[in-house]
Amino acid sequence: MHRGDAVPLGWVDDDASPTSQRHVIEANTIALLSNATRGPVDPASPRWLGTHAGRQAIQDSGLWNVDFAYDSHQRTGLDVLEARIRHMDYLAR
Repeated sequence: MHRGDAVPLGWVDDDASPTSQRHVIEANTIALLSNATRGPVDPASPRWLGTHAGRQAIQDSGLWNVDFAYDSHQRTGLDVLEARIRHMDYLAR
């Protein structure tokens, strides 16, 4: 980024619940990025600290947040994320 570029800022300010937009985005993003249930698309670096983590889920997924690492992602999660991105505000730096 260059000085003066806009910085995207997105808020997800709904109440926490299994059907909230925040939950849908978080759960589906983690499931999509996780390597736990398939071969890694973007494997963690061999030097990544998580390879020494005590929780197998961290090692399997390549992620620190593993709440949904073994779940399948749903297309609706990407649709919700896309809609939020389209309505983001941009803050001048």
